[in-house]
Amino acid sequence: MEIVKKTKVIEQYLEKYEIPSIITDVRKYPFEIHYYKKGEHICSYGKPFSYFYFLLNGKAKVYSLLANGKSLLYTFFQGFDMIGDIELAMGTKFKTNVETISDVTCLAIRIEGYEEELLNDLRFMRFMSRHLARKLEYCSRASSFNLLYPLENRLASYLVITAEDGLFSENLTEVSELLGTSYRHLLRTFSNFCKSGYLKKTSLGYLLQDPGMLKRLGVDVYL
Repeated sequence: MEIVKKTKVIEQYLEKYEIPSIITDVRKYPFEIHYYKKGEHICSYGKPFSYFYFLLNGKAKVYSLLANGKSLLYTFFQGFDMIGDIELAMGTKFKTNVETISDVTCLAIRIEGYEEELLNDLRFMRFMSRHLARKLEYCSRASSFNLLYPLENRLASYLVITAEDGLFSENLTEVSELLGTSYRHLLRTFSNFCKSGYLKKTSLGYLLQDPGMLKRLGVDVYL
């Protein structure tokens, strides 16, 4: 992770993403630019809530570590999003893990001493309330998909989101945990996708041969 504190760079991002339309007086906050490489964590469960983030570009997956040591996928962040809204509202440590699945740029506010400023900013609270409402709606829908849709639908959607330049190369043991299935069942589904011509197995991972079909099969589970 690389941190940039140059005023001109920060001002460019503030203007580009119209942050003054979200926060009443941006000049009072200690903004930083955080650049993350693929595979890095923006935040981790149980860690102190040190920064509030605007995710400006890139993709990240949101998951939690269960009591049995396994991981459970919640959702994905793509494009402009907020990280830390729940923690700010509840005054807690980070409640989930957010791991990048591509290079990511975040606009970060070092939060210590500024919590009340943000919570008392009516413009910001209106924006965050709408954002939390959309997040709740999305998570409710995603939970329904996780319960009601078979693995092939969920895996197809996961592949479309996480593949980089048409190649999927994640650890399959970890993927089976995230999707709540057995490793054997996951391998069978990958094998079926290859037989159907959706994927092609290579030494580097799986090539998405028919991303259009995978997207249709994914029925917008995580999209």
